[in-house]
Amino acid sequence: MGLDGGGTVIMEMDGNDLRIRTLREGVARAQAIARKILGDSTELLSDELIAERRREAARE
Repeated sequence: MGLDGGGTVIMEMDGNDLRIRTLREGVARAQAIARKILGDSTELLSDELIAERRREAARE
């Protein structure tokens, strides 16, 4: 499981099942879900928000 000598785990209930994942597996799963939603875009939403705020500030 990749926990030689300890490590952080994520536990979640799935119906009546208890699932235990390593932190690395949890991050990989979250990234896969984000890729499904956002595609392979490398553009950060935070960069888009900052650019929008700068445009608003320039108009004032």
